Formats: sequence, C-alpha cells, structure tokens
Amino acid sequence: LSGALDDGLKGGKEALKGMVSDIKSVVGTVAGMLGGIGVAELIKGSIEAKQKWSDLRAGIEQATGSAAGFTEAQEKMRASALATGHDSQKMLDVFEGIRGETGSLDFTTAAIDDVATAARGAHKPIDQMGKITGTLNEKFGIAAGSDLQDTLASVVGLSQKGGVSFEDMSEKLGLIGAYAKEAGLSGKSGFESMVGLMNIADNSTGSFKKGITAVGGLLEQLGTTAGKNKIGAALGLSSKDLGGDINSQIAAIMKATKGDKGKLEKIAGGETLKLLVDLGKTYAGAMGATAGDVKTKTAAGVDALQKALGDASKSTVTWASLQTESAAQMKEAPLQIAVATEKLRQAFESEKFQAALANIISRLPALAEWFAKIA
Repeated sequence: LSGALDDGLKGGKEALKGMVSDIKSVVGTVAGMLGGIGVAELIKGSIEAKQKWSDLRAGIEQATGSAAGFTEAQEKMRASALATGHDSQKMLDVFEGIRGETGSLDFTTAAIDDVATAARGAHKPIDQMGKITGTLNEKFGIAAGSDLQDTLASVVGLSQKGGVSFEDMSEKLGLIGAYAKEAGLSGKSGFESMVGLMNIADNSTGSFKKGITAVGGLLEQLGTTAGKNKIGAALGLSSKDLGGDINSQIAAIMKATKGDKGKLEKIAGGETLKLLVDLGKTYAGAMGATAGDVKTKTAAGVDALQKALGDASKSTVTWASLQTESAAQMKEAPLQIAVATEKLRQAFESEKFQAALANIISRLPALAEWFAKIA
C-alpha cells in the first residue's frame, strides 16, 4: 500500500509542480490582497466547480441530445467573467436560470455576456439581471443581440423613474409579463408600454403590489375577446375601436367616457379603476384646458394621454452608456482584484490541474483505509 500510494502521490505532485509556473504570476498579484483565499479553498472550489460544469454538460446533452453546445457556453462564461469581474460559478447559476426559463440553449449562450455587462454597467446583481432577461425572452419574445441589449437598457432606465424598481422587476416581471403576453404586448415597445402603465399604476394605487393588480386586470380585459366585448357593450365601442396597441385601446376608452369615473365604473373596479381614473384625469384635464369644438378638445385629450403614457415608458439609458459604465467599473481596484481572483480560480479548474489533482484524490480511499487499520 505504501509503495503504491507513494507512486500515485509522486505522479500527482509532479503534475501539480508543473502548474506552479502557470499560476505564479497570478498568485504574485493577489497573494497579498486576498488573505481569505488559500490553496485549500481554491482546490475545494475547483472540485465543486468541476461538478457544476459536469452537471451543465449533462443537462445540455439531455435537453438537446448532444453536448456540443457545452464548450461554447463554458468558454463564453469564463471569458465574460474575466471581462466583467463576475464569478464564473455565479454566472453558471444565472445561465442555468435563463436556460430553465426560456428552454433555449442558443438564446442563453448568446445572451449571457450581455447580461453580465448590463449588470456591471447598471450596478445591479447579475442574478436579478438574469431573471429579467429570461422573462424578456419568454414573455415578450425579446431576441438575443441588439434587441436584448436595448431592452435591458430600458429596464435599467425605467427602474429609475420612481415607480417600478429594478428589484420589483426581477421578482414580479414574470407575473405581469404573463398578462402582457396574453394582451399581445411583445418586443421592446410592448415591454416599455407595460412598464409605463406599471409606473402610472404605482402612483395611482400607492404600491407596486396593487399596481400589478391594476395593470394585470386591465391587460386581462383587453387581452381577451370576452373582455373586449364586455367593454364594448358597456361603452358602445366596436371591436375596431378596441383594436390596435394598448395605448390606442386606452385612448378609445377615454374618448367614450371622457375620463368620467362613473362611466369607467361600468368596465372596471378596484385597483384597475384607480388606474383608469388617474388616466382619465389627464385626458379630461387636457380637454377642459383646450378651447374649441369637441373634435379639438378630444384631440388634445388623446395627445395628453399619449404623452403621459409615453413619458412613463421612456428610458434615457442606452446600451452604449451601460457598456461605458461597465468598462469604467473594470478600472476600479475591487474589480481588478476580482478578475485576478477569477483567473486564479480558472487556473485551478484547468484540465491540467484537475488531472493532477484527480491522481492524488484517487489514492485517498486507500490512505483512509490504511489509517483505519492502524487507528
């Protein structure tokens, strides 16, 4: 036993010795800064990481019939982690969350780098950005690439308008997104329209939770034939009147009711009524402040309503600004340390290191058995 163990350990140690030159520069950079990270912790972490990567490979193979997409996904996550200062293992968790939400390996692989960049540029947790990204694709049909980039920029900008917060979106976007999907709101414009309504509803009802109820109730009515028929019958509107996008439908309701609460009560109650009454005040206020005939007053009311909805759904944040801020953040010392740490972790996760480590680990049961016999 002793001879076999010595041979095995010798082979492992020789291989590990060869790793020293590969990681020496990294260790020299961070050793004095990262007192909390030791070799034992790095080895333990690399073993856990190997298992998580193995789980991902198996999951991809089970879902697609091939593990071909695994290498690309792994390489992309590791490169993105170094470019944005994130932990690649946390990115793996985010990756699996998005893949689980969307059911699409291609979308998730294409999107993960943008998720990391957006999170860094927005100063937001990457897990929350990942949850939002999955919902944007699954509920609004947002595709990877410039479509996703621009929409993530809108997410960040709209979350700063004082209504729906970024944290709110990460937790509840899927719920309200289901109503939006039913109502036909899709793409970046559909998402912005929904969040615009949410921002107004937050002010109308006094809370995000009640705002979800308000907007959800409205979208549920306008998203079904039965709901539209009910509104049409109560207000004398045709299916053509209630056609178009959500903003056009709301405008048709305001034209028929002139924003009057008593008339709006015929089609809505509770939190949804509060939202419509608030929009009705905007419409009626503009009509009352405008001189001229009914046609002129109505046009003024519609313009004011559309402006309110547009302002509530307008974001001033761009993808370019998120990229710029992300790059600026990467120059800061904490993130430079994070990148150095990630490089060190990835070195310990390398095939060369893991092979050497496996050689030693394979001898541990025999060593344990030997100790048990002499104890």
